[in-house]
Amino acid sequence: MEIRVLSEMARVFLDGVPERYENISGFYAFSGESAAFQVAYGGSEYVNAFTVETESDINLDMYQVRYMPVQMTGSVEGDNDYLDTKPGLFPDFLDFKPKNSIFDCHGNDWQSLYFICEKAPAGRHRINVIFRSWPEGEVINKAVVTLNVSKKALPAQTQKYTRWFHCDSLADYYNVPVFSSKHWKIIENFLKKAAQRGMNTVLTPIHTPPLDTEVSKERRTVQLVDIEDLGNGEYGFSFEKFDKWVRICRRAGIRYFEMAHLFTQWGLKCAPKIVAKQNGEEKVIFGWDTESESEKYLDFLSQYLPALYFHLEEMGIEKNCFFHISDEPNIESIDLYMKLKNKVKAIIPHAYFTDAMSDIDFYDRGACEHPVPSVAGIEPFADAEVKDLWTYYCCGERYLVPNSFIAMPGERIRALGVLMYVYKIKGFLQWGYNYYYGRHTRYPLDPYRNTDGDGTWPSGDPFIVYPSSDGHALDSLRSIEMQKALEDVRALTLAEEKLGRENVMSIIKEDFDRPMTFTDYPRNDRYFLNLRKKLFDAMN
Repeated sequence: MEIRVLSEMARVFLDGVPERYENISGFYAFSGESAAFQVAYGGSEYVNAFTVETESDINLDMYQVRYMPVQMTGSVEGDNDYLDTKPGLFPDFLDFKPKNSIFDCHGNDWQSLYFICEKAPAGRHRINVIFRSWPEGEVINKAVVTLNVSKKALPAQTQKYTRWFHCDSLADYYNVPVFSSKHWKIIENFLKKAAQRGMNTVLTPIHTPPLDTEVSKERRTVQLVDIEDLGNGEYGFSFEKFDKWVRICRRAGIRYFEMAHLFTQWGLKCAPKIVAKQNGEEKVIFGWDTESESEKYLDFLSQYLPALYFHLEEMGIEKNCFFHISDEPNIESIDLYMKLKNKVKAIIPHAYFTDAMSDIDFYDRGACEHPVPSVAGIEPFADAEVKDLWTYYCCGERYLVPNSFIAMPGERIRALGVLMYVYKIKGFLQWGYNYYYGRHTRYPLDPYRNTDGDGTWPSGDPFIVYPSSDGHALDSLRSIEMQKALEDVRALTLAEEKLGRENVMSIIKEDFDRPMTFTDYPRNDRYFLNLRKKLFDAMN
């Protein structure tokens, strides 16, 4: 049986290892960070079953890389940097395997085992991965990997990172009541995995987020702030569920909070769904039938937002909170956006406002001081030297730029980290951490069977983790790669503290002889492996 040692960025298909990936014998990390590699196996006509054991002085978790159905690859004409442009089975889901697991080898098919050491101690570690026939126990093959871990620890992550967290999706997938004890536990489990992989910011449903909802339809209510309609245009607010949310987030490792958008998506024409008690009965008091400029809704905001912001101040987290007006407003709505933004800003003048948008006119005209442009539209914002610049990608960013579609190579996800350092990006946003729905949230889906929102988005765009049967989030190749990208930013920042930014930029350019941009960046895993070794050597 043939085996190959590969980087964590590699993608192994049933018909073999793509030529773009070379064998590796060693890799480099800093103290306390995660370290991962793969061992691909295949080409066997005689081994029916085998077991795998590891010999090392570090603890390794082992996963089998599972193949997921990809109908929409997302590929576009002129971009040749996809693993494949045709539908098929692609590697993505990481299926945890305990010691003494038995693996089957099917003819000449190839598969991959993925190894993770979550916190590697300093030193030089020799790792033996031994394949034995089952049940005989004879050695079939053996891989030897060297992990070199610096005594230097990475600095704390300063970049904000959010993938929008969908509480309703968890309630629907697991068929539990919203904010029941089971739902809270599942939420906490998913948040813990998010934080483990670098996510430190979370979309917070103070009211049900007005995102990906068909006009006139509703998403399941997931409103954290309890509201009572007192009559005569007066409202009361209580924050018990919100407080529990914050406690759970903090316990999980989340430190920053995005408040749900105050107006609907793609044009801010309406109010979001707001639920309140009227005479003891819960009712929708605002929604699709409420125009965004409605005096009644704006009057409601004049009570709702000060009560919320005062509560944030009491909790001491107001500086860690971001407010949204509307997601991806189009240029035709810029005047309305500016008008509503100014009204809201007057209500909570000290709040931090930010929104995903890719037209520089929103910034130039002062409509949004902290825009979040897409990776495909970031250049004008970078040229304007926008303060605290973030970026995002979603289903539309398919041509040349980084993204995390299943059909994209791992290094295309990994490149985001170096680009964030080069462009001095302060935050990253993506819309789907755990969105297990079809278009406009019309019906739930099984992400193990349907990875593209039932033909709506490129596969992998709606989610980056898989749900376990017992209410936990399970990793994908992409979730690990995103963590490694963020750790690259931290490694480059560590090197900058010693060498200065100019010298670190020189190291970045050594194996890439032209200006690095979001459409022109290294397209092979060897670049990122070599970069880590150079940073390792520079710090030791």
